[in-house]
Amino acid sequence: MSSGEPALTYKAIGKTSVGMVRDHNEDSFVCDSEAGIWLVADGMGGHESGEIASEIASDEIPRLIKAGTLPSNAIQAAHEAIKSAPEKGVGVKGMGTTAVLATADRAQLTISWVGDSRAYLYSPTELIQVTKDHSFVQHLLDSGAITQEEAELHPEKNIITQCLGTESLESVTVDEIKLQLYKDEKLLLCSDGLTGEVSDAEIFEILKATDSLETAVSTLISKANENGGSDNITVILIDADESAIARPKAAKTRKMKAVGAATQHKISKAKNIAAGVLGILIALLIAYLLFTFILKPKEENTPTSVSSSQTHTLPDEINSREASSELESLLLPANLNNEHDELDLSANNIQIGQQNTPEQLPTLKNDGNSTPVLGDQITTEPLQQPKPIEKNAEDQKLKEGKKDANTPK
Repeated sequence: MSSGEPALTYKAIGKTSVGMVRDHNEDSFVCDSEAGIWLVADGMGGHESGEIASEIASDEIPRLIKAGTLPSNAIQAAHEAIKSAPEKGVGVKGMGTTAVLATADRAQLTISWVGDSRAYLYSPTELIQVTKDHSFVQHLLDSGAITQEEAELHPEKNIITQCLGTESLESVTVDEIKLQLYKDEKLLLCSDGLTGEVSDAEIFEILKATDSLETAVSTLISKANENGGSDNITVILIDADESAIARPKAAKTRKMKAVGAATQHKISKAKNIAAGVLGILIALLIAYLLFTFILKPKEENTPTSVSSSQTHTLPDEINSREASSELESLLLPANLNNEHDELDLSANNIQIGQQNTPEQLPTLKNDGNSTPVLGDQITTEPLQQPKPIEKNAEDQKLKEGKKDANTPK
């Protein structure tokens, strides 16, 4: 604590119970309001060993803090003391303990912890868990693998990831936060013997129902035993200083992910509403996609017009008639004196709107300068004038014979 500044005066009550199942109590606690030190330690490691580990923490940590050691350093020193105790004939290897510590410094409280013993901030409107468990289940919760509701019922929720005395850890990770108690607010420190049996909602209602610290602590322990009392139960309740002011609206307290039931209920309700809205939006999107790409009539997706570059072919009857007429008009001058010319004017060789090769056209001859064009582009050689048909010898003789017959003898 800072020198020259008197510590705030807090009232606090602490109690512990062996529970309804265990035959001995491995929890220890320190409730020293005069020194401003409050500690809950939950021992583990078998018969008597857990009790020894929690007692070492309860002795070492307050002693070091009163000597001027920072709370986090005092917890680290207790960790080393528990590890080395078996070498001195005290306890056994593998024993350990959790620790949640509150220390007063001027107008603030410093909360330090290792393990799953917790600290809660109570106000008349809500209960906030201000510590985060060092546990396997908390890790699953932080990663999103499980929900808050699943965490409360998880079968491995008592498995912690670190504690004081763990042989495999050279040092422990001590988490800390600072907070101020305002008027009508309380700080609750407890072992998991309470939180394992009593829900956050029940804790909130019990604290709200009484202003007496002693009555509130006794009621919490009784409720845990009533609900099963499967573990040792330790509770410390610290009241705000008598001169504490009302909490300003701007003053905020850090909220952990595993929050108290009063606020968790609000968050769960908001999540349910958000999930419902999201479900409706997804359903509408699926319906839109289903209609657009599956149920929409196929004719709506069929093009109503053909590309202007596409070739159009007229019916065969029209092609024959128009092609023959046009070709005859072009060839008329060349055929006046050649009624017996042999020309292939079949309309089947000519199509309007298609490109014909020279091989597909009849070999024609005119003055050598004109090229017929039918429909689209037609490329051909200049028309050739057909050769007159030579008369055979018999026709020539017959003509001459007639001439001779008309000649006077």
